[in-house]
Amino acid sequence: MTEKGQHPAMWAVMTLILLATIMDGIDSSIVNVILPTISEDLGMSVSSSAMVSVAYLVPIAGLCLAFSKLAERVNVRRMFLIGTTVFLIASVGCALSPDAVTLVVMRFVQGIGATFMVASTPIMVVRLLDEDHRARGMGCIAAGSGISVIAGPTVGGILGDIFSWHAVFLINIPICLVIIAATAALLPAMEPERGRRLLPDIPSVLLMSFGMGLVMVGLYGFTEGIIPDAGSVALCILGAVLILCSFLRSGRAEDPLVHIELLRDRRFSIVTIVFLLSTMAGAGVMYVLPYYMQIVEGFTAAGTGLILAGASAVTVLVTVPTGRWCDRKGCRTPASVSLVLRIVFSAMLAMIDPVLGVAYLGIAILIMGVSFGISGTSQSARMVEESPEEYAGEAGSMAMTVNYVGYALGLAAFAIVFSLMGPGSSDMTSMSQDSFMEGFGGSCWFSLVLSVAALVGSVAVGWKARTKLN
Repeated sequence: MTEKGQHPAMWAVMTLILLATIMDGIDSSIVNVILPTISEDLGMSVSSSAMVSVAYLVPIAGLCLAFSKLAERVNVRRMFLIGTTVFLIASVGCALSPDAVTLVVMRFVQGIGATFMVASTPIMVVRLLDEDHRARGMGCIAAGSGISVIAGPTVGGILGDIFSWHAVFLINIPICLVIIAATAALLPAMEPERGRRLLPDIPSVLLMSFGMGLVMVGLYGFTEGIIPDAGSVALCILGAVLILCSFLRSGRAEDPLVHIELLRDRRFSIVTIVFLLSTMAGAGVMYVLPYYMQIVEGFTAAGTGLILAGASAVTVLVTVPTGRWCDRKGCRTPASVSLVLRIVFSAMLAMIDPVLGVAYLGIAILIMGVSFGISGTSQSARMVEESPEEYAGEAGSMAMTVNYVGYALGLAAFAIVFSLMGPGSSDMTSMSQDSFMEGFGGSCWFSLVLSVAALVGSVAVGWKARTKLN
């Protein structure tokens, strides 16, 4: 088939992946801005209102790998449609929730629908895009995540101010309808794998699901202060033990959730750790930067959102050429370049001073946007590139899981570093500017350390990829 003949299907797949990823990512973060309004309207306490966010994230973190296996073994287009439909129905349920319990339940269902979609996207990349376009497909996933991290709070604040918190969920309806119509019309039916169970080893799935869920609840509880520190640590440790048990079980299972051969592969393991560290560094900076812009520079929430939206636009613009770069030359160089840029903007933010002016901040944010665009595309694609071809789908699914886990770990780690290096508290809204700057500087130096460690790992893996994406 000619290049011209491939493009309509290629762009259809990429557009659907981008829309689904943006919608999922926005719903992960959009609610945080309007939680105070929801709490007041539904009579929820501060601690219980956090469950509105946790209920959405837990099924994604716990079931992503298992649902990715399911996507490989059934018609992935049908699974994508089911996920979007469940997400649509749950969004309506969230908007119409009359009480807190209903809202939390609907958010959990919404998270299940999102898991169907999120788990399907890397399988769509591997099965619907040829090797010449896989990096660009993974780049669409990264671009969607980058857009949503910044756009979520901005969109949530605007909709909440103009309308009400119900509008935050109703905005999903037209997007879901577009995705459903386009999927049914444009995506080809893909034959499922025959002669295999729908899900792999059930005990492994349960251990992984509960383990990831406990880790997510523990991390979120710690960063939001809704669970005592000792309780959050205990949940994280218990979750990690269950995840380890899942891996050990997979090593003996006939139909494993995760192939141990893949995890034992040195090249794949290193690039996975690199992606995890890079995601942690990026998530952590995005956690503290908006507070700096408002507390120190005096920006409004809307102004902060607009400036960061500019960084998101840069991320999107960089994503497509980075995907082409990876497709043609491999992912090692762009992945390493992105980490160099991450070191640069982390150092700039660590040494920032208000007297340097907004221009200095703008340059750092611009470099950050470029780094995010190159990193998200090249490092997730590199996990696929460095996996044996028979594990390409599983590697793509693991990249999605690493992205979510890295984001949560980054938030928790930076909350700890901020409180240790500065005021002894992670509550940034109730401290002096001097105390904040101490914590902010320490957090950015921590981002630099993570980025340097990731760069060392990225360079350590040889130039020649095992599975060439092109």
